[in-house]
Amino acid sequence: MDAPMARVLETLKKVFTKNLSAVAVKGSVVRGDFIPYFSDLDIHVFANEKALMLGQAPRPEAAMALQEAIGELDLEAFQLSSIQLTFNNADRRPRTWSPSPPEVSRVLYGSLPPYDLSSDNWQDNALSVLEELEREMTYELRSVPDKDDDGLARIVRRQGVFLKGGAYSLAGLIMKDVRKAQLLPYWELDDYLFSQTNGRVDLRPFHEYARDWKTVRNNPPQLRTFFVIGTTQLKELAAFRPHNVAGPES
Repeated sequence: MDAPMARVLETLKKVFTKNLSAVAVKGSVVRGDFIPYFSDLDIHVFANEKALMLGQAPRPEAAMALQEAIGELDLEAFQLSSIQLTFNNADRRPRTWSPSPPEVSRVLYGSLPPYDLSSDNWQDNALSVLEELEREMTYELRSVPDKDDDGLARIVRRQGVFLKGGAYSLAGLIMKDVRKAQLLPYWELDDYLFSQTNGRVDLRPFHEYARDWKTVRNNPPQLRTFFVIGTTQLKELAAFRPHNVAGPES
């Protein structure tokens, strides 16, 4: 995985120059629960506000330079589904930045904002992630009917991203410890949520398909079953609330 990270970092340094503040990789690649061909490479970029459009996106020239660099990579050779870049404003706390414990994040360049989950807003952030799942489920159900089989595979892969975020958010709320939740590999997370929700949230069948993604992605009947499982679990994650957890403040 070092080669694609090095290529992306080299390009980021070139296009942002002195406006690049920090770059980090997060998630399964660092935590050790990477699923070949299904997991992505999750890279977070912090740049000065003046180098970003609306404080959250690269300018067109920078975007195309990064696309060219990533487009030339053979992601299949690295067993990657994609490279996910998230751009953050280094001059203020970005809404898109969800801090992770050092055990599941790796700094590639610079220094990240302080890792601090002692503030009161982590619970509201977790609840907001869960509330977003219902909108995501609706989007997928409206989008999928007119997709070809490749399009269906992309939507199923997208489900995995939202299910993962929802699962870690729910586990953090149940444990009342978001850091502890983020340290769980997905198979332990799946078992924990199954036991804590009396079987309502059961991501184990979804991940069983994900582990065979190289085959499943080319098998439309399996993809359709996969999609139904993912949609059902998005609904359950969105609906479940631990006891004594209120909704986010407006």
